[in-house]
Amino acid sequence: MFDFLDAVGLRNGPGHTEVKLTPRGPRILESHNRIGGYAINEMAEHVYGVDMERYALAAGLGLLEPLDGSPEPRGAMALRCLLPEPGRVVEVTGTEAVRADPAFVDLHVMVRPGDVVNPLTWNEDIGGYVVARGADAAEAIAHSRRLADLVRVRTEPVG
Repeated sequence: MFDFLDAVGLRNGPGHTEVKLTPRGPRILESHNRIGGYAINEMAEHVYGVDMERYALAAGLGLLEPLDGSPEPRGAMALRCLLPEPGRVVEVTGTEAVRADPAFVDLHVMVRPGDVVNPLTWNEDIGGYVVARGADAAEAIAHSRRLADLVRVRTEPVG
């Protein structure tokens, strides 16, 4: 990844690169000269105590001291997308139970009754996401799956 960022000339400032592990090795899906989207900054701040947005804006101007190493994690977080069936949204339930759960960190439901859910082809087709905490990555992932399963987006065929 560092070779890729060097090749495109990104040597200072924020960078966001997504890598997919394939049978033929890692493949770069996308890369930008910005912090990541969705809840990546919030997850990094909760886990590592680092506000990447603040660093992206202030460190290059000399307003913050650069980090002198990798901070130690204080637990883990995981984001799980909500993937409703394609169709017109009839109802969304379960959000109260998610918000009441001790593992809950964040919930964004991006669809409401009357909206049309398209087949999943890119990230704009998700129905939202839930972020959960855990003591380690495995626990955070399990909680995020469990909480995402609590959110029910009922759809009906369009037509």
